[in-house]
Amino acid sequence: MTNSPRSILSSREPRRAGAALLYALFTVLVAAGLIATTTVVASVAHRSTQRKRFETEAQYLAEGAVEFAKKSIQQSIANWSSVPANGVAPP
Repeated sequence: MTNSPRSILSSREPRRAGAALLYALFTVLVAAGLIATTTVVASVAHRSTQRKRFETEAQYLAEGAVEFAKKSIQQSIANWSSVPANGVAPP
């Protein structure tokens, strides 16, 4: 049994191919992890933004209702009419 250069070279080629496959799989695994992390972060940011938008909308609606009630009371007082007591302002 002789160790010719050809037999040594052919015995190393599968090892190199296996190492390249491992590097490729590791790269794919890292890329998949980055994509999953980015997706989770984007989802959390979207939910946070939606919640903030709904809170802001509720705040503006509440402030608008208070301003409408103030205007209704001021108009009633200015017109010498009774102030709405039941919380419903006349149109």
